[in-house]
Amino acid sequence: MFRYAYLLLLSFVCGQVYGNMAKPYEDGSYHSVLFSSKSVEVLKEHIGIKLMTQGENIARYAITYELRSPEDQSLPLLFIAVNLFGNPVVRINNEPLKVSRLKDNSAAELKAYSFIKPYQDGYVFVYYQQNESKLISINDLAYFTCNLKKGINTITVDYDGRLESNNFGFIRNYKLEYALFPSKYWKSFGPVNIEVSVPEKLRIKASSIGQAQAQHANLYSWTLDKLPSGDLQLEFSPKISALSAILLWISPFGLAVMAMILLCWQHFRLIRKYRTSGTGYKRILPLGIFLVGLLVYAFYFLSYDFIDWTLGDKALGRHGYVFLFVFTLPVFLLFYGLVMWGFDQHFKRKFMEKATG
Repeated sequence: MFRYAYLLLLSFVCGQVYGNMAKPYEDGSYHSVLFSSKSVEVLKEHIGIKLMTQGENIARYAITYELRSPEDQSLPLLFIAVNLFGNPVVRINNEPLKVSRLKDNSAAELKAYSFIKPYQDGYVFVYYQQNESKLISINDLAYFTCNLKKGINTITVDYDGRLESNNFGFIRNYKLEYALFPSKYWKSFGPVNIEVSVPEKLRIKASSIGQAQAQHANLYSWTLDKLPSGDLQLEFSPKISALSAILLWISPFGLAVMAMILLCWQHFRLIRKYRTSGTGYKRILPLGIFLVGLLVYAFYFLSYDFIDWTLGDKALGRHGYVFLFVFTLPVFLLFYGLVMWGFDQHFKRKFMEKATG
């Protein structure tokens, strides 16, 4: 009987498995502040980000730099541009500039950037501290040359980047990352104003720069007078109901543990009750062991569907390899069976002592 029930549970669980089991997340874009030289000051930078999560999960960037140059000069600029949608659109004082990608044979261009060291197979190290660097494909470095006039200049950079997102779990979360460390290569770097426009259905889940200093509807803003040492990282998740939030916090495993405690307590009471009537074989012991195990595991797997149901159209509905948990059932039954058998023997001895006393 146990064998057939176990196979039935295994068949039920395998029905919960989804076809796409390949990659747990989609890579996002990685990009940065402009790299430059110590001869130019950045008076201020404005980073405008608009999330567009319909279809391609895009973050649209509109970045503005206000520079002060001590003289008329031609300045090579470069920034990290990993996994962007096409080349950025760059303007200097409203005049468009041509943006190129560095190639493997561009040794001449690399000489203009002391913080870039060739590695191998088309990769370079981009240093942001003396002993700290990032390994970047040379094809993911975008560069351009701008002619600065003496005094104030404005550079705008517009592009679309991909948001990192997960393929499995209860809900789809999004993450963006923007490297701020290149700011150390300028003569000085003024305050950075960040504005993030978030769709109505999303909320900011986590931020590497703390809570927004101002919020108007779905527009969040920060002003950084001192740049953090790490990257700018923002995480977003769907707005969900209080019930869904509580269930996600408890988790299917937590719900299964709660069910197990209730079922184990009821089984314990029945064992104690039936042991007061004699010392013979009691079917409540093996039957309870089997039913508690079956119900706890069924509750665990069904809780995934229940939580998905509370999430409605926000549910991602992909839970990866959770079905493998079913293979721990024999271990659970063995451990639980030994514990309950111990209680049964304890009550049996008490009954015998009472009967002979």
